[in-house]
Amino acid sequence: MKVNPIKAFFESKPVQKFYKKVCDPKHAGFFNNTLPTIETGVSTLLYCWATAKQKDIPDEQKAVLQWQNILGGIAGIIVGTALNRKVSKFANELAPKIDKKIVDIHKVEAGIKIGLPILATGILMRCVSPTVVAQVSTMIEDYRREKKNKLDVKA
Repeated sequence: MKVNPIKAFFESKPVQKFYKKVCDPKHAGFFNNTLPTIETGVSTLLYCWATAKQKDIPDEQKAVLQWQNILGGIAGIIVGTALNRKVSKFANELAPKIDKKIVDIHKVEAGIKIGLPILATGILMRCVSPTVVAQVSTMIEDYRREKKNKLDVKA
């Protein structure tokens, strides 16, 4: 008899308890706002770490790329959190105005709460953020290098 460790992990009591907590509709708002923030923070840190470990990237470019990751992550967290709150409020105000005979209100609310933040954040992170963050990170790195050069000249 083979024991599947992955199946055993997902069937364990702590994991099942976690699933019940996550899937509980009372906690949906909390997880809708919190999990993307945690994911953005973790992925930003992993990108910075991977950039630092990459041997193909010149050392003078690593700092600029790390600044781009950090600034993009911060922008994603701030905009995503604010957007989720606004969209949730909009969906809650819109639901009573929809004719209940035409569509299922719950599906409309869920679609708005999930679809609008993804669409808006995607546009922001793929179109606006790269142009702004690239310029700002370059300015920060240039400023840091000037300060470092001034300190090196004085010493």
